[in-house]
Amino acid sequence: MPCRQPPERRTPSSIGADLREGIARVYRHPFLTPYALCLHAWFIGNAIVGTVYIFHATSLGLDGGAVGLTLGAVGPVGAGLAERTARMLGTGKAILFCDFLTGLARLMVAVTPQTGLVLYALCAAQFVYGIGLGLRRPLEMSFRNAVTPSSLRGRMNTTIRSINWGLIALAAPLGGWLALQFGDRVALAIAGTTMVGTGTVLLFSRFHDASMPADAPPGSRA
Repeated sequence: MPCRQPPERRTPSSIGADLREGIARVYRHPFLTPYALCLHAWFIGNAIVGTVYIFHATSLGLDGGAVGLTLGAVGPVGAGLAERTARMLGTGKAILFCDFLTGLARLMVAVTPQTGLVLYALCAAQFVYGIGLGLRRPLEMSFRNAVTPSSLRGRMNTTIRSINWGLIALAAPLGGWLALQFGDRVALAIAGTTMVGTGTVLLFSRFHDASMPADAPPGSRA
């Protein structure tokens, strides 16, 4: 009976080397670089809203139950439309379209008037936000894993996630400061504009032509 060769062992690498490989993969890739930078900015805008939203909703006259109802309007609708949207628009355009949707939703919150319809207006804004967020998550995770070799996926995702979550820690108090200095509507408008801005930047970058490797035309695969 032939002897089985023991599995090849990968030489352990240092944490610093792993970090350098992850950073190089994200910030030197023709599609991941604009995507990641805009995602970082998107997280800043979204974190500002996370700080200000509940205060703003209660200032418009909603009680705790009504605020919870608006938050529940986010829902999972968008995720079920992700594959169809990517086929219709292309992966890159579908992802940046989500930035426009989520940013528009935040701007809707910023301009919602204090009327008897405030509950419905905020529910509608949150519903639009939920569609954008639900579309984005499966599309972006599928894309960035598809264009990254399996040996680097952990480091690539760790790099992006670490920076995103670190920015939340900075952006959340920034949102509170903006609301205190200029009002919650201004803070929400800044956040929404930032999120729309990331979609605009991606629209005019190479990323708008990004596609899943299996679907990319010859010569354009990542």
